[in-house]
Amino acid sequence: MRFFKIFFILIFISLSSCNGQNKFDQEIWLKNNDISIRENPRFKMVNDILENHLRKGMSKSSIIELLGKPNTDALDYYLPNNKKLPDSLEIDYDYDKDVDKKIELISEWYKKNQKSAPMLKYHLGWTLIDTVSLEIILNEGIVIDYWVKQN
Repeated sequence: MRFFKIFFILIFISLSSCNGQNKFDQEIWLKNNDISIRENPRFKMVNDILENHLRKGMSKSSIIELLGKPNTDALDYYLPNNKKLPDSLEIDYDYDKDVDKKIELISEWYKKNQKSAPMLKYHLGWTLIDTVSLEIILNEGIVIDYWVKQN
């Protein structure tokens, strides 16, 4: 299942970066804040933002000045970069006999490994069924990490 999510994200990134605006354009970014936009021009700009505009240590106010009001500004949960769901907890609906038990084990794993922090989220577009967003983690109003995530 994880393979398919990664596959669709890579296809989406490839198709999005093949044409159009790839450099960050604040005016276009600010005009495309609506989460209902499926093929959001923001997605084409996100690599430039990650590489040339966002930095750990930036203040929340400088992020909002650069990217505008986020779609979400709230305490949220995330997995630290070094934590990934073990393969042993992946659900194979064709072979797993007790899916409910596996779901319970997955829930326990997430409770144990997830962290909470203030986060800013900016909608970037959609894959076939999931939203994609730029997520920025803050600690006392300062950026400590950021990434693109398929939700």
